[in-house]
Amino acid sequence: MLREILSVARADFKERSRTVKWLVVPVVLAYFAKLVTVDMSLVIAEEYTGVPTAGWYGAMLSVMGTFVILIFGFVIVGGSLARDKKTNVDQLIATSQLSNISYLGGKIISNFLLLASITITLAILTGVTFLIQGTGKIDVWALFSPFLLGTLPTMALVAAVVVFFESNRFPQKTTGNILYMFVAIWFIYASSATEGFIDVAAINIFRDSMGQAIAAQYPSFDGNNVGFLYTNSAEYLNPFQWSGVNWTMRDLLSRIPILGVSAVFFGLSYLSFNRFDSTDRWSIPPLKLPMIRSSSSKDSESDLQAGTQIEPNSTDTEIESLSPVTQSGIKFHRVLLSEFRLMIRGQPWWWYLACVLAFVGSLIPSTNALRSVVIPLALLLPLSLWSELGTRNKKYQTEELVFATSGPNILLAASYVAAVLVGFILTAPAGFRFVFMGAFSALFGWAVGLLFLPAAALASGVWSGQSRLFEISYLLAWYFGPMNDVLPLDYIGASNETVTSGITLLYLVLTIIALTATVYGRRMDTRSG
Repeated sequence: MLREILSVARADFKERSRTVKWLVVPVVLAYFAKLVTVDMSLVIAEEYTGVPTAGWYGAMLSVMGTFVILIFGFVIVGGSLARDKKTNVDQLIATSQLSNISYLGGKIISNFLLLASITITLAILTGVTFLIQGTGKIDVWALFSPFLLGTLPTMALVAAVVVFFESNRFPQKTTGNILYMFVAIWFIYASSATEGFIDVAAINIFRDSMGQAIAAQYPSFDGNNVGFLYTNSAEYLNPFQWSGVNWTMRDLLSRIPILGVSAVFFGLSYLSFNRFDSTDRWSIPPLKLPMIRSSSSKDSESDLQAGTQIEPNSTDTEIESLSPVTQSGIKFHRVLLSEFRLMIRGQPWWWYLACVLAFVGSLIPSTNALRSVVIPLALLLPLSLWSELGTRNKKYQTEELVFATSGPNILLAASYVAAVLVGFILTAPAGFRFVFMGAFSALFGWAVGLLFLPAAALASGVWSGQSRLFEISYLLAWYFGPMNDVLPLDYIGASNETVTSGITLLYLVLTIIALTATVYGRRMDTRSG
């Protein structure tokens, strides 16, 4: 069994590590290391910051890297089981003697190896950053031990949770991305705010050690409110010297429960995995009704059984004389209605309930709450709808049929307007409230956000042919932009500073650019087809 597990892990790791996505990972990590260490400063207890020693860099980047990978773990390494199903490997797995334990265990190990490679790359970049920007001697253990003892155990948890999500029917694709992200954010909050809870990023270990160092160097510090935040200016902060964590046996034992939780998720994956069975084991069996046949169908069936020869239809010989397909009779409002119905139909019941709750939540009177919480959360609901824009024709191979009967530009316009309408309906009360209250800055940000998101989805779908690119980009922008006040990613104008600084106007320009790129990309598709 161990050999089977390692064989599955090796094959899956080799396949996924050779994709283009993993060539982009070092570039993203390099920018992340620069953003955390150079562009921003970590603040401890609202007024202290560490001297950039090897231990400080190691702890700071390992904690932030763990949080980011934990939140976006499903996006980073998810899709392994779906890829097997897409490439028809699932049929080989379902009929082979490979056990579920070997298959799922190999997938978890493959996920862990991919995440470990990211962790190692981030650790190396941290060392390079310290050589360029840091002070003091190189303490290899203080620099790399946070990644070894703090980050890697959490990567095992992420690897197991991702396989658990993929082995279940409910939390898959876009739903899995969103649900996983919310669970990860809650897990991070609980681990940092609750004593005795599983410390996913060893943040409590670093916080206690840093608090002791601050108290030793600043007697006025009482040891309370040791929280973390980032700032763009470190001039008013008091620096303190910290050489890293002195890892004790208690600290090491506190990392073991993470591996235990990983094993629990592996067990849950084994119990819920249906071995690519297309039937739903939890659904009610369909009601079988007797087939009702008309007299004409019975007559035709009897004729076939009697060997009666059926004469071909005389109109079959006149197919060549049919008039060519034209687009003169197309009505835009009909295409728009069809696109809107196609977009919102077939969703699970809880999605419609969530849309009703989002609409009701947009009625709250607080403008700040609407801009920073309600609208960003409400506009996550159409993510699965928007991510399919521009991809359905390639996915279902209907380019020739759709382009010949409806016209590519008409279909693009209808898809875009229908997507904007979905976001508008969900958050319409908020927009009307902005108008009545004279909050034109919030109104402008809301309107631009509604126009930009579907445009970006269309451009991404037409040029990439996949929905995953937009899903990843949108979730990243949502988390760092409106939810964490990173102004360049605030696509909805959640703060007045975003609008007054011209960032919202820039997103309006990007909307026009995205729509232009979409039209050009679709024109290339029609010519190549």
